[in-house]
Amino acid sequence: MPPMAEASPVEQMVRNALASLMRVTPDRLSLDATLDQLGVDSVMAMALVIELEDALGLTVPLGPDGPLHGTRTIREVAARFERLVGQRAQPDTRQ
Repeated sequence: MPPMAEASPVEQMVRNALASLMRVTPDRLSLDATLDQLGVDSVMAMALVIELEDALGLTVPLGPDGPLHGTRTIREVAARFERLVGQRAQPDTRQ
């Protein structure tokens, strides 16, 4: 597992939030561990999304458009939230 310092800020946030929910230390969670391997169930997944929404100031869709749909690892969850943060920062140019 890479050292904690090599994780992006959002990767660290996801790992810390998930570690808190699982009641383990963040260094026990590899960024490349799948959510299934970690035993993340749907209730824990929703709690993770809510915690990350609050921390990042986002409101994200649920279901097939949700931030966890199609993600398997902590790193992929972080990448999805990083994209959502980036989209929020982009001005709406639709007319």
